[in-house]
Amino acid sequence: MLSANTAALLLTGLLGWLTFRRIVNPICALETSVKSIAAGDYAVEVPFANATDETGGLARSIEILKQGASAWSQQRWVKSSAATVTGALQGATSLAEFGQRLLSGSSAARRRCGWFLHG
Repeated sequence: MLSANTAALLLTGLLGWLTFRRIVNPICALETSVKSIAAGDYAVEVPFANATDETGGLARSIEILKQGASAWSQQRWVKSSAATVTGALQGATSLAEFGQRLLSGSSAARRRCGWFLHG
């Protein structure tokens, strides 16, 4: 009886540990990817997106949020760049000055946000 109870206790402990690891590892990996996405790294791959369980559902939701955040970031860059160039152009008093400001404003915007154009 004692050996049967000990074996059952060991088996239960092993199954509990395996279940714990199966839950904790994906959640830790998803947490790491969420932190990277929150820091602006939209190239990071969301793990477990192909899983068919609840972890996969959560991963797919994170992927959707990542895509939305990436699109929002791109829109913000476009609006900021357009505002910068437009602001520079508004004070032009001649066509030559307008052309110079247009070229220098768009160059500055590209240099300032070159990560967007290449990434």
